[in-house]
Amino acid sequence: MKIDIYEIDPDLTGVDGGARLFDAIAPLPAKVLREASTGQSLREGTVVPLPGQREKSPADAAPLRGLMSPANVRSGYVPRYPRFDAALNQVLAGLALFAVAPVLLVLSVLVLVSSGRPIFYSGVRLGKDRKPFKILKFRTLLPAAAAQTSQSTLPRRTLLETNIGSYLRKSRLDELPQLINILKGDMVFFGPRPVRPELLDLYMREATGFGLRFNVKPGLVGMSQALLPHSAGKRLRGRFNSLCCRAPMNYWATLGFVLHVGLTVLRRAGRGVLEMALSLGSPAMQFNFLRSGFHRPRNTVAQFEMEGEVVTAGVVGISDQIVQFVSPLPPRRKCYALTVDRKLASGRHLRIELEADVKSVFPLGVGKSGFLCHASYAARTPYQRYRIERYLLDETVLST
Repeated sequence: MKIDIYEIDPDLTGVDGGARLFDAIAPLPAKVLREASTGQSLREGTVVPLPGQREKSPADAAPLRGLMSPANVRSGYVPRYPRFDAALNQVLAGLALFAVAPVLLVLSVLVLVSSGRPIFYSGVRLGKDRKPFKILKFRTLLPAAAAQTSQSTLPRRTLLETNIGSYLRKSRLDELPQLINILKGDMVFFGPRPVRPELLDLYMREATGFGLRFNVKPGLVGMSQALLPHSAGKRLRGRFNSLCCRAPMNYWATLGFVLHVGLTVLRRAGRGVLEMALSLGSPAMQFNFLRSGFHRPRNTVAQFEMEGEVVTAGVVGISDQIVQFVSPLPPRRKCYALTVDRKLASGRHLRIELEADVKSVFPLGVGKSGFLCHASYAARTPYQRYRIERYLLDETVLST
């Protein structure tokens, strides 16, 4: 089911006429109840008017669309049976640890060989009722990162990730040790992500209702984590989470969602290793300075017009500022209207129009049969930035 997210963040006002900002695909459709301004809980089916709207009677009140309305999210974070929920999470965590033990062992050896000790990162996070606990992750950053991230999250292009850290963070495999946190009772499988205490005041100022997350235990997997990229604003993430923190949990829907996310992470991690191995013999891969830090989207081409002819090129890499493609003809070093076309797993085609400024062209292949082009671009709107990050950069867990 599609969930439309709009009229949430003032920074996004006016994009696409305010009709739709995002088309986040959520496999958990259902009703989330909002509380009235008095704090009184609403009965199912009650519609709360947004600011500036008159109150409607149940007879003529049509359900409002979007996550700022009484939205459709089938399962929230609030456990219906707290003791049963705690026991269920701990039992499933024990079974999951047994199942992924070989993966944990292999990753531990890789981190040790490539980065040395310590293998794991342990940092303080705030859990239910703001109770602090130590979270576990595979270490993905260099020791110098602690000083630069003490009062903020990790910025882009800081070169603070270890050799294997970039892969672990992108594939989300660095989060696997948190199964131990679930086993200890500090976390659950499905809930809002835990918060660093030094960033709490900042997030409380930025996001309305951010404190609602402390009514439930933090989770290994959350709705906003699965559907939104890292760059999504804290207000958007906070309001997304605040709705889920008020809704009761549907255990079957939650189990399906967590399994879907888990299988997606493992599949993408395996595919990433396979693609790296297969790309070693590609002529384009000799340009290491261009390849570093880029994502290579599958089934993606770029089209542009050159001297009255439409040229189709294969996209071999893209970042948030640069796109690389192999063209049969050498383009001039100038701006082009570039149409990026990706065939998604569903079979539909996603097309994004970019203004790309070609900066360099390198001949490659036998007899110089192709040309590797390096072009800069910038997203024109927040909506376009979201589409690029989700569908081309695969920065969300559930992307295509």
